[in-house]
Amino acid sequence: MYEMGYSDEGLYQYELSEAWNISTASHIGDKDTLAESTDSSDLFISPDETNLYEVDKSGGVVYQFGISNGDIDTKGGVPAEVATQSSDPEDIHFSSDGTKMYELGPDTVYEYDLSTPWDVSTADHVGATENTVYGSATGLFFHPDGEKMYVLGEADDKIHQFSLGTAWDLSTASPDDKSVNIEQDNAHSLYIGETNTGSDKLFFTDRAGEAVYQYSVESTADIESIEVKTQPTLDYDSGDSLDLSGMEITENYTDGTTKTTTYGDAYWNDNYNATPSNGTALDDSDHGKTVAITHISGEETHTNTLAVNTVVESINVTSQPNTLTYNSSESLNLSGLEVEMNWSDGTLDENISYANFSSYGLTADPDEGDTLDETDENVTVR
Repeated sequence: MYEMGYSDEGLYQYELSEAWNISTASHIGDKDTLAESTDSSDLFISPDETNLYEVDKSGGVVYQFGISNGDIDTKGGVPAEVATQSSDPEDIHFSSDGTKMYELGPDTVYEYDLSTPWDVSTADHVGATENTVYGSATGLFFHPDGEKMYVLGEADDKIHQFSLGTAWDLSTASPDDKSVNIEQDNAHSLYIGETNTGSDKLFFTDRAGEAVYQYSVESTADIESIEVKTQPTLDYDSGDSLDLSGMEITENYTDGTTKTTTYGDAYWNDNYNATPSNGTALDDSDHGKTVAITHISGEETHTNTLAVNTVVESINVTSQPNTLTYNSSESLNLSGLEVEMNWSDGTLDENISYANFSSYGLTADPDEGDTLDETDENVTVR
């Protein structure tokens, strides 16, 4: 967790021994001088933890610094910067791919395009919210899919929700007439964490009280349906084990919201079952079947069909080559050789002559025509 010291040029870093639980936070470091500004109002750290951004409230500038692995002690170099549209910026946010930056003024959200992702020096102002953002707004956050925006209003102590008809496009933003009263004066800096634990976490700071507050965000809506967002591995050979890693499930709720969980995460483990289960050995009878995914609510969905390929289980020689005894320097003659192939689906291919080996994907070693010598005595043809 990172904390910006209001008007003291300080940046403070904490470790949480339990993810998303600020009561387990331990202070591990700070940076006394963050930037040229003496009136910093907020910060943002890129998802790859290589860029740190600071909002200079009085100067109307966003500064960008390079860091390594999210460690503020590695901050250094000459910062990149961009002038803000607002003379009194409060907060910033970026799109998930770093090609958009959003700036929060007291009553407006501004949108920028970044021609180079995550590089504020390439920012170009392209628009702003046309609808009214609540006066004295102090916190801004976007859902990772860019379809929801949240604005913290200090004047009314509420968090307001907006929908974007086109993801990340402010010109399509409209209020949802949904808000939550946080009943906290001097609230600032909004963050909502998708924890995949069944309840998301909402965080904001109290400037006057010098505190960070944490709330659980529980959905009161019911699950309407579930669907496979990302398919697991679907192509196997008979005898392989089912691998569900990487599979993602989207939950659709009656209030229009969605939630995505990944196979094996904490939320999945508490709420989902798969039939057949991960690691199940597959055979030919599983070809064309699906994996059933069931939520504890009873909602069910299925993966796409499995392709389980029949494999050869054994090859047996049913007729030896006509010639098995040779003099040194003579050539191997495999005429008369016949084999049978047993497949995993129980079928049997019989009387396969050497002349037809290639039709069945078979080879011989040593092969027809190879010159033999004394070292080949007692050698078998594979």
